[in-house]
Amino acid sequence: MVARIAVVHSSLKRSLGGAEKLCLETINALKESGHQVDLITTGKMDQKKIKETFDIFVEVEKEVIAPSVIPLNTLYSRFINWFFRDVIAVSHLKKSYDLTITTQPYVPLTFSDVIYMNDLMDFPKTLDLHYSKYKRGFWKFYRIPYETLINIFVKVFNSLNSKPIVLTNSNFTKQQIIKYLNVKPFVVYPPVDLENYLPLSRNENRKNIVLTISRIEEGKGLDFIPYVAARTENARFVIIGSLASQQYLLYLRHIIKSLGVEDRIEIIPNANRNVKENLLSTAKIYLHPRKYEYFGIAVVEAMAAGLIPLVHKSGAPWIDILNQEERVYGYPYEDIVSCANYVTEIIENYPKLRKEIVRNAAERSKLFSSEIFRKNIRSIIQKLL
Repeated sequence: MVARIAVVHSSLKRSLGGAEKLCLETINALKESGHQVDLITTGKMDQKKIKETFDIFVEVEKEVIAPSVIPLNTLYSRFINWFFRDVIAVSHLKKSYDLTITTQPYVPLTFSDVIYMNDLMDFPKTLDLHYSKYKRGFWKFYRIPYETLINIFVKVFNSLNSKPIVLTNSNFTKQQIIKYLNVKPFVVYPPVDLENYLPLSRNENRKNIVLTISRIEEGKGLDFIPYVAARTENARFVIIGSLASQQYLLYLRHIIKSLGVEDRIEIIPNANRNVKENLLSTAKIYLHPRKYEYFGIAVVEAMAAGLIPLVHKSGAPWIDILNQEERVYGYPYEDIVSCANYVTEIIENYPKLRKEIVRNAAERSKLFSSEIFRKNIRSIIQKLL
């Protein structure tokens, strides 16, 4: 059956990360099956930026624009923009489609038939894990009305007799969804373009570079890295990623200066694809600083490219990607000291580890390919039509 399907996402024109990659690959998977696909979003796709970031081209039948009501990045503006897009706009437009899929729901109450939940970052019970400021002072009171709003919507969702099909990106996120939403989602690992990175793993001429790829904003744990660098003298740390918060970048640079590690850390905001691939082909270690990560596409990219991953012993990077196996596909750290010690250990023993862990990690990365993702999406959608 050829269907008319709408894919709903917040934006494909500003900072592009894993959620945006997943949205684009979902569209391509549907089009490969011959379906007519429209995109409901807050603004027209930036095809140039998409090409520069992901090296892919995506074309839809029509872009339906549901503009942001409040063009800010705060708890309340994100909630209001989600409400107008996923509740008001989608409920009005849904009758024109055979199926609607939301790839970036803010809260699960949506009129889409299928929702893919990448995280629960803005849920009241998980907010503190990623944004420490909401634990104290003004921000502690600022969040109270927001918590009330979200809790109301979650209760309404839990009371529904008919719920959307829920997909998610890892077993870690699955357990969080079961815990907070009382619904059992299907795990569909997000897409990683392995064909662009696996050839890089053959490069053995590598430097003592510890690479981190992340959107530069609060909640990503990047301020952890300067403290590791302060305890590690034989490595250079490089952070690259789309710049989402100038204020957070200034905060990062302040920490780096106060610790006296300006000579050990380099930040490259909005680095292009060539810079990214060059670093992936020359660095030895990939450091993922975020705790309780819901997946971590950059971890898989780095493994495919021949880097040894260093992840916090929590979340999907440890549970799903490294399969909770220490020193097989990478290393799990628990704090600044253990992380710094692992960096030193890996650099000192790199020739041996390259023959063992690098090979294992590259092979395991193949479980998370874009091809497998598209195949899984096509299979699920076919059963629903």
